[in-house]
Amino acid sequence: MREQCGTPAYIAPEIIRDRGYQGFKADLWSAGVVLYAMLYGTVPFKANNMQDLHKLILQAKYNLKEEISEGAKSLLRALLEPDPVKRYTIKQVLNHPWMQDAPETLVIFNEEEQEVIRREFTYNNPSRFNRNEMP
Repeated sequence: MREQCGTPAYIAPEIIRDRGYQGFKADLWSAGVVLYAMLYGTVPFKANNMQDLHKLILQAKYNLKEEISEGAKSLLRALLEPDPVKRYTIKQVLNHPWMQDAPETLVIFNEEEQEVIRREFTYNNPSRFNRNEMP
């Protein structure tokens, strides 16, 4: 694969280098960016222009503040590894000690919130096969 797409702050270094890449490792980099954003409330790579952003990503320059556990930091380092060969696989992520306490299922929304989501965000018109087409 050689296509570059997606939100710039989430793009893996191998995609920026434009030498082709294997999808799963690039996806795990992006998952690392998402995890970082979930834990810190911001993305790890921010710059005023695309050139500087790419430089930060290629160098994997980001800060791990003390407000998260050492286990979480360890997992972030493994996911935000600039060399895709050294970057964790999904199996390694799932076996990481920080993930071991994660419940099999996690309820994020209560019943009332789930009903709002179903009502407001679920498209339910069986007469249309392609949901992206306008009527």
